[in-house]
Amino acid sequence: MRWLLLIAFACAVLVTCGRAMIEDEVPLYAAVYGTVRGADGAPVRGATLTAVAYVEGCSGATGGVGYATSDSAGNYRIRIPNSGGVQNPACVGISAVGMRPVASSSVNGPTVSFLRGVGMGDEDSVRVDIRLSAIP
Repeated sequence: MRWLLLIAFACAVLVTCGRAMIEDEVPLYAAVYGTVRGADGAPVRGATLTAVAYVEGCSGATGGVGYATSDSAGNYRIRIPNSGGVQNPACVGISAVGMRPVASSSVNGPTVSFLRGVGMGDEDSVRVDIRLSAIP
């Protein structure tokens, strides 16, 4: 009798754990990618970038935030989760801060749609190239 109960329990666990995710459980993502350049046009390595998705319009409450650091060629990609009811398409804001000399820039207004996807590249994306300005 114990073996029968154990087998029934194991089967129930396998069925529950092995089921496919239903659509509402798959997270919504969008992405922003591009290149960070300094005032002189050279790629900026190590710039810290933040992307926010606004719930409505292009300011106010945010419903998703993502972070990245630019690589040696100045390239970046930020994956933004929809964690607060962002409407599609969503307005995003991107800010970048570079070091030596300290420089920054912000871009507000590109739109992107949040899509259901598990892997990188499953989401809608928008290219935003950023040119840093020296902070006085």
